[in-house]
Amino acid sequence: MDRLIGDNLYVAGPGLSIADLMLTPHLEFFAIAPEGVTLLEPYPRLRAYLERMQARPSMKATSWERLKQAA
Repeated sequence: MDRLIGDNLYVAGPGLSIADLMLTPHLEFFAIAPEGVTLLEPYPRLRAYLERMQARPSMKATSWERLKQAA
């Protein structure tokens, strides 16, 4: 994934796509697990991608914390 994203802002290039919206929740869960944190460490572009996606208003509005508050 790190190589696929490369220097692009998003998976498929400069614009947001369905690929990003489908990938991000999986990466978020992966990054929560201690093993996932360790495995992501050597991939700064992938970590930066996840941070960019998590900063999007739509992702913030549907974060686990936000969803728990609404429940």
